[in-house]
Amino acid sequence: RKFALARRWHAQLCYKRGEIKEAIVLFKEALLISNFYPDSWFKLGCAGMQLEDWDTALLAFRRVVTMEPESYESWGNIGAVYMRQNNYQGALHAFQEALRIRRDSWKMWQNLRQAALNLKRMALVLNATGELLNLKEKEVDVPILGLLMHEGVTRLAALANGEQGDDGNLKTSTRHYCDRLDSLLKSVSTTIVEDPQFWKVYAAWYFAKGEWKAELECRRKVLRWAQLGAWYTEASLFEQVVSALRFVTDAYLREGSAQSLFAAKSALTGTLAKCKNSFDTTEEYKTLEVLLGTVREAQAHVPSSSGDDREDSGLVRSK
Repeated sequence: RKFALARRWHAQLCYKRGEIKEAIVLFKEALLISNFYPDSWFKLGCAGMQLEDWDTALLAFRRVVTMEPESYESWGNIGAVYMRQNNYQGALHAFQEALRIRRDSWKMWQNLRQAALNLKRMALVLNATGELLNLKEKEVDVPILGLLMHEGVTRLAALANGEQGDDGNLKTSTRHYCDRLDSLLKSVSTTIVEDPQFWKVYAAWYFAKGEWKAELECRRKVLRWAQLGAWYTEASLFEQVVSALRFVTDAYLREGSAQSLFAAKSALTGTLAKCKNSFDTTEEYKTLEVLLGTVREAQAHVPSSSGDDREDSGLVRSK
C-alpha cells in the first residue's frame, strides 16, 4: 500500500510537470496494486488522451464510471475517445449518459449531434439541434439545417409515394419529424435575419410542402440580400443575383396570379436594365431574358389586374 501511495504521488507530480509518459507508467503501477482510486484512473485517462493512447484512455475512463456512474466528465471523455476510434454508436451512448447528468451542456449536445450525424440518426440530430438552439440561440449551423431539411423532404416524398406502405408507426414518425422540423425552422427564422443560406433552406422546405406563398417570401429575402453591393458591375455578385432571381421567378410562376406575374416581370426588367451595360453579352443575362419571355407568355394567359393590386417584386432599385 505504501508503494502504491508513493507511485500515485509520483505519478501526479509527473502529470503536473507534463511528463505524461512517465505519469502513465506510474499510474498503471499504482493502480495495479490498489485500483479503487477513481481520481487516479481519471488522470490516467486524461494522460492517455494527451498521448493519443486511446485504449489506455478508454480503459481508464470506463473504470471511473463503474465506480462513479455520475461522472459527467468521464462519460464525455469516453464519447470523445470513441469518436476518435470511429465507434460512433459507443460515442452516442456515452454522450447520452453525460447529458443524462447535465442536460445544459452545449458542448455535449454538439458532440452528440455529430455522433448521430455520422450514424445518420437524423431524428436525434434534429432533437440535438433544437436543444442547442435553446441553449445558444445565436449560434445556428445552417448546413446542418440543410441536411435536416433534405431528410424531411425525403420522408415527405416517401409518404406521398406510398413507400411507407401500411406501416402506421413509420407514417407517424414522419409526421412527427416534419412537425418538429417546422417548429425548429420557425424558431430559427426569428433569430437569423441576415443569412441568405438559411432562407434558401427554409424556401426549399416550403417548396417541398407545396406552400408557394411562404416559399416566395423566403426567395425574395434571398434576392434582396443578393442585391446588396455593386451587383450590376461585379460579375460574381451578378451571378448570385441571377441565381436568386431564377428561384424567385419560378416561385412567382408557381403562385401564378396576375399580381405575382407582374412582380416577376418588374423584377426581371429592372435587373436587365440596370446591368445591361456590364453583362448584356453573358449567358446569365440571356438566362434572364429567357425568363422574362416565359413570364410574358404566362401573363398572356392570365386576366390582368388593377395597378392597386400589384405587389412589390422584391427588387432593390437604384435611386
